Amino acid sequence: MSSDTNIRRYPRLVAYLPIQCSPVCHGRPRTTAITGKTNSISSGGLGLLLPESIPLRTSVMVQVCLEEPLSGFVIWHDRPTLTDLGTRIPHGVAFDHLIDSDLILQWLRNAKRQAYRRVPVQFDVKFTQAGKAEHGTCLNLSRDGMFIGINHPPLPGTEILLRFNLHGPSHTFSIPAQVVWMRGEELSPSATTGMGVKFLEVNSSLESALIDAVIDRLRAEASPSPDSSQS
Repeated sequence: MSSDTNIRRYPRLVAYLPIQCSPVCHGRPRTTAITGKTNSISSGGLGLLLPESIPLRTSVMVQVCLEEPLSGFVIWHDRPTLTDLGTRIPHGVAFDHLIDSDLILQWLRNAKRQAYRRVPVQFDVKFTQAGKAEHGTCLNLSRDGMFIGINHPPLPGTEILLRFNLHGPSHTFSIPAQVVWMRGEELSPSATTGMGVKFLEVNSSLESALIDAVIDRLRAEASPSPDSSQS
């Protein structure tokens, strides 16, 4: 039975999980990993979306959701395709050994936790409530919301319209949101006053991808490099 048939005979889940893929040369993984995402996962292998092409039959080490790397090899790749991440090249990777379904569930749980992890930022945010325009400072950001520092935050449940620009993308975001909690001086004198807001609707897949890209970049910048950890 071919490797391609082997990977396809196991149930596949559509899932977009962050990965690091390192081609193996002379028995050692490449120093710089290729960052991408899965588009399907199974016990037999992965479908990957990568920014560059890896030759067929190349051995690779793939790290999913920052878990332990798994060994496999490229069994197919397709023509570049336009995705919400930009142009990506689909690849099929078969694992050297089948993985347990419990590991797949762990990937999905980890991805869900990471999706809503907040990263520290600082940029101006304008928001409108009941026709009144105000502004504050976003102090942390996640894929589903942000914390905005402001002296007199609206009450929880208040719906607002956010307008802001992220460092990097030349795009003005306009996103409806709802205040889910607030922190005032009377509740915590030593803490920054403000409000936690939840995005009610991100207007397009482009905006969602831009927010994801900024969060991923900030996480990468905050993570110590292997060289710095050894110095």
